[in-house]
Amino acid sequence: MKSSIFKRTAIVAALAVIGSVAHAADESPYYFYGLLDGGLASVSIKGGSSAKDGTTTAFVTGGYAPNFVGVKGTKSQDGYTAGFQIEQGFLLNPSSTTSDWGYGATNSLFNRQANLFVGGQFGKLTLGTQPNIAFNSVLAADPRAGSNFGSALQSVSADGPLSTIDVGALNYTTPTFVGLTASTTVVPSTNQGLYNTSNGSYSSGYRANVNYSGFGATATAAYFANNNTGYLASKGTILGATYKAGPATAKVLAVSEYTSGTFDALNTVGIGGTYAITGKTVADFGVYQAKDTKVNYQMNTVAIGIQQELFKDLKVYGQIANTQDKGTNTPTLTGNYNFTSFVPPEAYNTTSTGSAANLPASLATGQTAQSINIGLLYAFF
Repeated sequence: MKSSIFKRTAIVAALAVIGSVAHAADESPYYFYGLLDGGLASVSIKGGSSAKDGTTTAFVTGGYAPNFVGVKGTKSQDGYTAGFQIEQGFLLNPSSTTSDWGYGATNSLFNRQANLFVGGQFGKLTLGTQPNIAFNSVLAADPRAGSNFGSALQSVSADGPLSTIDVGALNYTTPTFVGLTASTTVVPSTNQGLYNTSNGSYSSGYRANVNYSGFGATATAAYFANNNTGYLASKGTILGATYKAGPATAKVLAVSEYTSGTFDALNTVGIGGTYAITGKTVADFGVYQAKDTKVNYQMNTVAIGIQQELFKDLKVYGQIANTQDKGTNTPTLTGNYNFTSFVPPEAYNTTSTGSAANLPASLATGQTAQSINIGLLYAFF
């Protein structure tokens, strides 16, 4: 385990050297970027079964956003631009009991992105591991930009079937025309022709989205579907919009998801936005509801946050979230993308603490999770 960590550290250090060289030479085609986010969180669980009540305080990594570093290289010639992008997600508190590196596969390096691309007047073609374009539509319209303490991610990615990364995928994005851009991704099957199914797929997926930007407004619409053992395992649609007026930006998001054996129609709605108090101080606010009436599932969340820029690239932040289980049925889920309802691990026979193993669905009927998170966020792009 130690040897593996040393190897990862060495690779990240090598990427840093590449990035510093890239910034030193304006003509360099290489660009180094990264984001690091860490802090403290205290979550209090009240109501329902007293055995699952209590308060937990822990170091958390990624309160507002996942941690990652990456390198992007490009070269242009004869009207075409080609290049590569590699990106590694990781935790600031890795341990033998923590396997989640943050929004990516946990069994390989460059788990968030490892792809080649070529672009021109025809658009852009990307092949390899890359972000899920349907998930990008969620982030674009989420009132709190997908914060890990109280946002649409609590249901869309933790409770629902939407992944954040597509491994071994092929994506095509059109050129922008009158503010509109369309994109489609195909995730090929890992095994083909099993079970004599009509689509011949074992584990595959398809995504599509359309984005608009203009006149102070943005809009996004997306669709995704996943197959497993030759059958439709999950699907969903995303609709979102934002509108900027002076220092305020209003945001609205609606997501509908189906998961075989879990949700027939998990509908998530988020309303809120951001307000720039000063040029260096920004507040955000979001009200969310995730509901599936067919299985009597409902989670309500209210969250607010504030970010203060200390100096270029570095921000200090604080956020508060309140989540309540209002349904009469809580499905057994294994979401790994939200800290809102951090439950002491001993209550659920798990050894993960303070990472991304906190389940919004672990709240029992009538229980409420009240979360407070403060931290530092360093981002350079």
